[in-house]
Amino acid sequence: MSGAGGERAEGDVRLREDGSFWLAVLAGLVVVFMLRTTYITMDDVTNGEYGTLGLRTFLEATGALAAIPALVIAVVAARLAPVPPSDGRGWGRTLLLHATAFAIGTTIHTALMAALRGGIAPLAGFEGYRYGALHLRILMEAPNDVFFYVGMVAARRMVDSRRRHRARERRALELERELARSRLENLQLQLQPHFLFNALNTISQVMYDDPRAADEMIEHLSALLRHALGRAGRAEVALTEELHLLESYLALARARFRERLDVTVEVSDDVVRHAAVPPLLLQPLVENAIQHGITPAGEGKVVIRIAELEGRLSLVVENRVPAAVPTPSATHGGVATRETIAASRDTSRRGTGVGLTVTGRRLALLYGDRASLRAGPMEPEGYRVEVTIPLHAVASSVATGGPTDAAG
Repeated sequence: MSGAGGERAEGDVRLREDGSFWLAVLAGLVVVFMLRTTYITMDDVTNGEYGTLGLRTFLEATGALAAIPALVIAVVAARLAPVPPSDGRGWGRTLLLHATAFAIGTTIHTALMAALRGGIAPLAGFEGYRYGALHLRILMEAPNDVFFYVGMVAARRMVDSRRRHRARERRALELERELARSRLENLQLQLQPHFLFNALNTISQVMYDDPRAADEMIEHLSALLRHALGRAGRAEVALTEELHLLESYLALARARFRERLDVTVEVSDDVVRHAAVPPLLLQPLVENAIQHGITPAGEGKVVIRIAELEGRLSLVVENRVPAAVPTPSATHGGVATRETIAASRDTSRRGTGVGLTVTGRRLALLYGDRASLRAGPMEPEGYRVEVTIPLHAVASSVATGGPTDAAG
């Protein structure tokens, strides 16, 4: 959360917290008023004085009302007084500020009690009530006010400390999110030149033997780049968009392999088609499968299956090759956490390429332990990569169409 919207939301939270704080203070005053009234009245009864409930209620009620300005002063002092550092310096300034605030608060509290009681007592039928000398009353009320002042300062400090802690957590989360976004964009940038260089290398291999095929491949590469660059900066896209980009890549591959390319794409239903996936998720996996699944003799097959699996989105890419054709031997699996990233690094050293390595790291950054990537040999021959991620839709995405359920 950032920008004007984040500031407004934080301001709303602060207002709610401050409102709750003052409601708690008022509720505390009511409780103190009731307890003190009960205590003093019962003390009168134990001493044989009866009928004092009205007077005691009047005195404690005016005392509670007069305490409100003093409590406000305590809160202001709690916010203005600096918190002394761990080395102990600054205590003198802090204590001086609190001593001044307390003296002002208790004086206002006592003076306001004198004014309220002097004005209301005759109206309430307590004509004989006398408040006494104000300066002596200030000295009398000061020890009692110390407890309320210290309690208010401590309560306000706790609320402000919690607010600062929450702000630090929010800033740390924002920094972590920005770091993850930067790392994710960097990984995506690694994929783009990877498939671009592979595509250019493929075009260079056929441009002299089959210029027409090379020209078709350049057109398909142009469409592929438009699709890829049009989604720059997006963490997720609709599966329909990813399938559309994959079809552009398959068109590029068909221009090279012609009838030797045997690829089947199976998508279970329309709900899955609109699921959210990371951009450039399928293309590097399918590219690896084609490279290892299409033999010079035209043998082999690549199968792509996408379906819902126990409330998650499952994407499987398989290449089925004859026994004479070697397949990558590395196998790694598990959730997309630090273990997956480490496994991806090991896999890259053993020859499965940039696509699988970067895909594992991207899944870890985007979904953490909610995603998994498993890869390994199939029986009897071939290689299989399975990615599972949380199943949810991209609300802002618009279906742009995609490949048919069977392509070959």
